[in-house]
Amino acid sequence: GVFGDAAAEYSELVYVKNKLEQWKQTYGQSYRDAYVALSAPALFAPYVRLELLTWSPLYADKGLDSMDWYAKLFDFGMPPGGAEHDPNDPDGELVPKLVEKVALPVVHHAVECWEPFSADQTRRVAGAVKEE
Repeated sequence: GVFGDAAAEYSELVYVKNKLEQWKQTYGQSYRDAYVALSAPALFAPYVRLELLTWSPLYADKGLDSMDWYAKLFDFGMPPGGAEHDPNDPDGELVPKLVEKVALPVVHHAVECWEPFSADQTRRVAGAVKEE
């Protein structure tokens, strides 16, 4: 695979997510001092890009919210055990930042290539834009 030459602990998105969440739970102050929330989008972007390589809003019926990366990162940084999420916690902005920085350029390109006379493409583009 693409991450075949990476160490096993970085070979999949879920491993990186678990590592960061464990760091946050165990050493919260160190996690905040390292500004992980600011760098998390860049850490996860390659995994998101990899999944987006095979996705086109013009030809796929699958939306962003049904993608693997979206499902795995949706609850990133949330407190364990169902505790209430701190609205000031910047980890809650991870998925919106990934959508903005990584997924929206793909949607933008698709809109530029969109054939407005194609009912299927129009429906799919409208669905992709609606989800953003």
